[in-house]
Amino acid sequence: MKIYQRIFLVGLLFAPVSVFAVTMTSDVTLQLADSYTLTHNSSYDSMVVNSDNFVFTLSNGQSAKLISADLRNFTVSPSGNGAQTCGSSSSEVVLSVASGVAATAITVTPSGSCTASAGGGGIIGGGGGGGSSAPYVPLQTPASTSGASAAQKALIEQLQSQIAALMAQIAALKGVPALPSMASPVAQIARTLAFGAQGNDVTLLQEYLAQDPSVYPEGIVSGYFGRLTSAAVKRFQKKHGIDQLGIVGPKTRAKLSELMGQ
Repeated sequence: MKIYQRIFLVGLLFAPVSVFAVTMTSDVTLQLADSYTLTHNSSYDSMVVNSDNFVFTLSNGQSAKLISADLRNFTVSPSGNGAQTCGSSSSEVVLSVASGVAATAITVTPSGSCTASAGGGGIIGGGGGGGSSAPYVPLQTPASTSGASAAQKALIEQLQSQIAALMAQIAALKGVPALPSMASPVAQIARTLAFGAQGNDVTLLQEYLAQDPSVYPEGIVSGYFGRLTSAAVKRFQKKHGIDQLGIVGPKTRAKLSELMGQ
């Protein structure tokens, strides 16, 4: 499963273009065969969780730290962008690029076990150039999250919340709505939607709810019915006198159809 984060470039009048990097405010658990902790204050442009490794994109002095409670050995490529420490109860690797360095993709592959006497990994330093940055790196939600762990789903929702905050900042700077108003064919929602549901009907629901910031302030349209969508449905139900169950059942579908004039 791959998780990409959107990185936005905002052009400001009489100011240079800036990259909105992600800085973690709390520790997050990442899952491969083992669990790893991405520590708070880690900063990066994007992160991909593959089946057996992690790929971080760092630029301009950013750094990120991964910790393994299973004392895994970390192989970093390029090796000059990572420094590993192996302690008695955990191992860790710090990824880093120097200030002024362009976006650099760094692959971290855990394997085997390290020992406290093994010494550190590569010296922290600037990596090779990563080429010019695109206006944004799109978020690609997995086609199916039914097999994802609870930690992975929590990470997805945390990243989506961060993206929503960035979108709101960009909208404020540009003076345009975060999400365009658009009509949604609610009649196509023909089934009960609840937490974990996926599909075009979930996308249609999110697009409609996002038109009302008081109902769905995050405005995320992903096609996945997660915690944020459930909260938005509850606010919609409260606003229209429907039992606040957080699922789209017959009464909620009927109200949506009524409001759309169908």
